[in-house]
Amino acid sequence: VKVGSQGAAFSVKVLTKGLARVGWANATSPSLELGVDKLSFGFGSTGKKSHARTFEDYGIPFGQGDVVGVFLSSSGRISFTINGDPQGVAFDVPKALVGQALYPAVTLKGCECEVLFDDVGANNEAGCSSMTKLMREGKVEVPSTATPPVPASGGGGRGGGRGRGGGGGGGGG
Repeated sequence: VKVGSQGAAFSVKVLTKGLARVGWANATSPSLELGVDKLSFGFGSTGKKSHARTFEDYGIPFGQGDVVGVFLSSSGRISFTINGDPQGVAFDVPKALVGQALYPAVTLKGCECEVLFDDVGANNEAGCSSMTKLMREGKVEVPSTATPPVPASGGGGRGGGRGRGGGGGGGGG
């Protein structure tokens, strides 16, 4: 989804114990660990948000059985919900990224989750559309380097929207 064009959302249901980090990443993000570079933004199960290797308290911790809503508003604000409870605005995407695409991303460590592209979750205060709806309308850019999505489970890496998985592990924030 291009930052500044329309709002987009997806949800992640945490199926098992472990660490998870959910959020958005640019296709050229150099790291498989969400939130450790300037091109990705994450919210971890430990209750920390992360961007450019800066981890700060945000929201409440989440875990097995929780559903995390992940939102990118048309104005470039990233926010999250846990089981429908808004956690507030986590990030304002830097102006340098306006017009560039961000993709749903998940980093896991010893955890399994289900990524729900057609569920925007409860309390969609950002007025976002589901990724499934945006794909059907042709409003989502798919990078030419995209590979089939990998299961978003196991020992780390990112699965889901970008289709990249495995790799560098990474904790929940």
